[in-house]
Amino acid sequence: MKFNSDFSLDRHLLLFNHCSYELISLTAEEYRIGRNPINEIVIEGDPISRLHARLQKAYSSRTHKIQYQIIDGSSDEKPSKNGIFINGVRQQSHILRSGDIISFANIIKALYVQTSLSNLEFERLQSELSLKESSFAAFLERETAISVQANLSELEYTSIMLGGTSSALKNTIY
Repeated sequence: MKFNSDFSLDRHLLLFNHCSYELISLTAEEYRIGRNPINEIVIEGDPISRLHARLQKAYSSRTHKIQYQIIDGSSDEKPSKNGIFINGVRQQSHILRSGDIISFANIIKALYVQTSLSNLEFERLQSELSLKESSFAAFLERETAISVQANLSELEYTSIMLGGTSSALKNTIY
């Protein structure tokens, strides 16, 4: 039996942008993040705690998909000294959505992306990312468009704010 490498898989990716780009494919049930070398994801820096945060895999009964939750600090509920920020807001815990920007101690940033990629597409993305950031920017534009389209189909995300300066435009918006 031949393995088909074109089969798309739901992937959870973290892209770290600290000195250079690093792409991590999340598959495990839990990840410890911090400067301690025994962590599954090691990030360096003085304001980073030895165990800064944890990622835990969870199944969403609402969407019937795997999600990851990020939690500040250790499993004994001791928070990190300098915290985690999701999209600029300090959080103790957060269910990640594609496009979320995670900031550790407000200095090291990571982008979370949930997407479907075949093994071949994923390998190509990894190699292109190591060469140039423009290919990843194109990938993100495509994923953002897909995410917006998916969110607009969900009732809770259908509120759209429109604005304009001309009186003619204001009269056409009901």
